[in-house]
Amino acid sequence: MKSDILEQTVLESLLPELEADGYQVIREPRRPIVPPFLGSYLPDLIALREDGNLAIEVVSKADPESRKLDDIARLFDGQKGWKFRIYWASKSDIEEPLRAQSINDIEEALGQAQTLVAESHTSAGFLLSWAIFEAIARRILADRFGRPQTPGRLIEIMANQGILTHSEAHRLRSLASFRNRFIHGELDVGVTADEAGEFLQILQSLMTIASHPA
Repeated sequence: MKSDILEQTVLESLLPELEADGYQVIREPRRPIVPPFLGSYLPDLIALREDGNLAIEVVSKADPESRKLDDIARLFDGQKGWKFRIYWASKSDIEEPLRAQSINDIEEALGQAQTLVAESHTSAGFLLSWAIFEAIARRILADRFGRPQTPGRLIEIMANQGILTHSEAHRLRSLASFRNRFIHGELDVGVTADEAGEFLQILQSLMTIASHPA
């Protein structure tokens, strides 16, 4: 089903939630990736995870094709490992783009994160560092990061743009796994002061780029 701007906005908002829940998300999947039992139907996105996959369709009530959803849902009857989800889009789902923060505000937050880590409040400093990371990314690439982002997407796009070095991206991917587990309630996952300090050093390097955009 063809998505309009409203439906695309809802799709964008789903990505961080699904990726944070451990899914590999593929937007507008092509035929080789879609399971054969779906026939000619192509979902808006599929989300893959070891314990089960999702096929997701976002529709507005004004969509003339929405009446076909019951037929699509029946395709999943008896199919192990797959579930079908429908998200209804409305104008209330459209959020204002997130504002790029000033360099001074980001520097102040970075100083707070450094103080937290130095005073052994490592977990708090580590989580604040992820907020700072997204703020820096939005400052550098405002056209790409107007909406909330997952750590993984931030890392991959910034690495592809040459903003993160190969070694920085590799390290952040590792740290992102700690962040995701901790923020979803695995409180004993633990991040060392050295690991938090590495993250702060990467943020400091990125601040140089954010302060002097190309």
